[in-house]
Amino acid sequence: MKQCTKLVEQLIALLRHTQSVQDDVIKLSSESTMIFTNIVQNSNISVDDTYIEAVQYQDIISQQLSATIDAINSTIKTLQNDNDLEVVGNNIAECISVAKVKKEAFSGKLLDNAQQDEIDFF
Repeated sequence: MKQCTKLVEQLIALLRHTQSVQDDVIKLSSESTMIFTNIVQNSNISVDDTYIEAVQYQDIISQQLSATIDAINSTIKTLQNDNDLEVVGNNIAECISVAKVKKEAFSGKLLDNAQQDEIDFF
């Protein structure tokens, strides 16, 4: 049981590190969007669909990272609170199901619903 506890602690540490990295990427993405928006506004550049699409992609990236963070938080709580491996497995499976639903909400078809290529998210 001691090895199992150590493994759970290591998994939680890995998940927290991943969450921290994703938080940093979300902040950088937001800052990047603001920088580009300021450049466009200050230069009186007219924006086209390509620019709008790029900004939407930045937003989708942040939303997908947030969805992953939610799944990580749920998994950490499960690992901390449950000792029954079957319960842990079922709860993690539920986290995966929720994450897949959130992924499907962003198929990559932003400006043109007839667009054939899709973005593969979490």
